[in-house]
Amino acid sequence: EAERRRRARYDLGAATTAFFSMLEHLLVFALATVDYDPATVDIGGFVKKRWAEKFKRVLDLSDSETKKHYDSLHAIATQIRNPQAHGGFGAETSRFYVHLTGIGAVPLDLSKADPSGGWASPFMPLHEDDELWSAFDDLLRWFASGPLRFAWRYAEAGIGMPFDAESRQRLRQAMMDDETFATYLDHLTWGHDQAANMDW
Repeated sequence: EAERRRRARYDLGAATTAFFSMLEHLLVFALATVDYDPATVDIGGFVKKRWAEKFKRVLDLSDSETKKHYDSLHAIATQIRNPQAHGGFGAETSRFYVHLTGIGAVPLDLSKADPSGGWASPFMPLHEDDELWSAFDDLLRWFASGPLRFAWRYAEAGIGMPFDAESRQRLRQAMMDDETFATYLDHLTWGHDQAANMDW
């Protein structure tokens, strides 16, 4: 059981890092799907922003479903991902082990915030690990079906996202409905395959 828990922690840490890496990539793709002015929004500057800033730029937090998923991502980032990336110490919580006579080392989170539920630390009970995997599943389903779905499908196709005005205009025209976008994406991937095979 101890070995299983140890391996689960490693899997969870790797999955969390990979998930946020994928999220940042997706949000950059999503910028091309929204109405933005390249004269005022520097793509290089956008890429350097934190994931939360990117999220707020391309999505509407006044939508309750979007806000729910943002809050979920924020909780995972602050309570799991960030402490893992900073030696077990985060902005909202820090993990120490207090040695108690006759008991041994007891893990203790030092926090200024009052935990309101969710994930308490990177060293969660196994059932809370399962809750985190479920949260990832919910987020992936939302990426594929919600307001990020066109960026998601473009990323899944494995082709680069163009940011020139003409390409973005064609992209947004194709986003009128799912069927039109699927046809547009099939045409793009076919063209990329032809070019890769030098089949002119």
